[in-house]
Amino acid sequence: MKQKIKDRNGRERILDDRSLENLKLGPIFRDQGKQRFNTTLRPETIAWLKRGGNASQRIEDLVDAARSGYLQGFQVDKTTDANDELEKLKTQVAELEAQVAQLEGQPSALELIEEYLAQHELTERIKDLNKNRTLQYLGKFKAWLLKR
Repeated sequence: MKQKIKDRNGRERILDDRSLENLKLGPIFRDQGKQRFNTTLRPETIAWLKRGGNASQRIEDLVDAARSGYLQGFQVDKTTDANDELEKLKTQVAELEAQVAQLEGQPSALELIEEYLAQHELTERIKDLNKNRTLQYLGKFKAWLLKR
């Protein structure tokens, strides 16, 4: 049942019986392990917190999301973040070492270029030799024709 009472300023207020029961249980019973903390926020942050109902719960939700890794770039506990980052770096180093091991047996880009150039140069020499042989053959053929 709801009761109407007047506060210190003379305004009427409505109190619910459940609210009165919570007050009778005392502050120790109502304690949820939370602490009051004052901070300075930008006006748009305050407006965002007020839009969502319970501002404390919204802040706790943000912190939980950051701790679970859902929010990136938002660090709450730097020691666990540093440990996670260290594990990621160790994994990346292991992957890079495996890639280097795969590449060690393969020729380098410089070796491949040198091989290509050597083959290309050899091809050009073969063409020159064939050209010279053709000219020699044509010269001999011309001489044979003139003898006839």
